[in-house]
Amino acid sequence: GAYVFTNVAPAAGYFVEFVAPAGYVLGLPNLGGDDALDSDADAATGRSGPIEILTGADDTSVDAALYVPASLGSAVWEDLNGDGIQDAGEPGLQSVVVRLYDADTNLVDTTTTDAGGQYSFANLPPGEYFVAFSRPSGYRFTLQDRGGDDTVDSDADPVSGIAIPTMLVSGENDPTWNAGLYRPVSVGDYVWLDENWDGIQDPGKAGIPNVRMELLDGGLNVIAATLTDLNGLLFAGLPPGDYTVRVDAATLAPQLAANPTFDPDGTLDGETAVTAVSGDVLLDGDFGFNWNPESDPDLSPGSIGDRI
Repeated sequence: GAYVFTNVAPAAGYFVEFVAPAGYVLGLPNLGGDDALDSDADAATGRSGPIEILTGADDTSVDAALYVPASLGSAVWEDLNGDGIQDAGEPGLQSVVVRLYDADTNLVDTTTTDAGGQYSFANLPPGEYFVAFSRPSGYRFTLQDRGGDDTVDSDADPVSGIAIPTMLVSGENDPTWNAGLYRPVSVGDYVWLDENWDGIQDPGKAGIPNVRMELLDGGLNVIAATLTDLNGLLFAGLPPGDYTVRVDAATLAPQLAANPTFDPDGTLDGETAVTAVSGDVLLDGDFGFNWNPESDPDLSPGSIGDRI
């Protein structure tokens, strides 16, 4: 990359003009404190400042730095199963605002995702940058940095939507900066008195209040609990995933606890498992109970007839 002009007559007012090769851009001039190492070419004109040549003197400090523009980007998608990884079939999200900042938190550029959830920032000088994703209304950011493939994980902090900084070098294209979002799910919703023993939640059947219901995650850890009221219950604001809804039988009247008439998974164990994807409202976790006739015969189903 060295060059030299020889036999230059002593005079003032010389300048050197550098012409960038195709695909290159002139870097920023006159940075740092060492004139022997900085770039002297104006980024717009390619020209150095005025140079005075004295008799017998050599000036070897007139340099030019060039770079190939860099780029970064990738996608924003709906994480249907909430695992933090963009699986096949999970759709991109359109019109999500994405902002690019430099290392000093100055806003460099703003864009929005296209119909496929893609975005990009191009023609960037080498340097350190970070991306900030805006959260659309009704969505939450998914888990960050899951799995071993950086091209399909979510890089957005689940709270702020900001990704960690990255350093771009000359000519680099980094298409690995993604954000996954999901719509919260709800699971519920009713524990009722099955007065006619048909196992069906008929209109007008009364809810049983103050029954403690537990919500378990995919590892069967209790992550939430609530009490029913006359209108049922709902575990809301959950990430997508596998859940189990379980009746705490100890909070039922003894005559009811021993006599379920309806259990959604058919096992009569007072619990049911569900899988919820982004945006699901699953209201089929219902449990019907009736009085145990052995504990109180007066409350058992009646009979009609005699004999023929």
